[in-house]
Amino acid sequence: MNRDSIAAGICLGLVMALSAGSALADPAPADRAHLGEMGDPYVPPASRIPSPEAPTSGEALRRQVDAKLRRQFDAADTGHTGVVTLEQARQAGWGYLVKHFDRIDAAGNGSVSFEQVRQYQRAAAARR
Repeated sequence: MNRDSIAAGICLGLVMALSAGSALADPAPADRAHLGEMGDPYVPPASRIPSPEAPTSGEALRRQVDAKLRRQFDAADTGHTGVVTLEQARQAGWGYLVKHFDRIDAAGNGSVSFEQVRQYQRAAAARR
């Protein structure tokens, strides 16, 4: 085999591989019609199950938010003192509290209570 034959074989192989890959990666528009405008190509339409419940709102949503906030607070409060320090918030990976800690701890005590965090979060949500 000479160099030209080898080069031609490599080029042909690359062309075939690229053609096959693009055919798999980019189906024709007609093949995408079943996906819908916002369809997820990784979940077949038959497997998509809409949520039977309406989105949570009002007081039920507030309870869910408070419960999640309580779980985060309790996880960060490793000393079970009822307050969280900036370092505890960092160690717990609670970025929101780390970012807003100085504003929540307006008195400069070096720690914040659950109620302070909850009030700050509600006030921030009301400003949006």
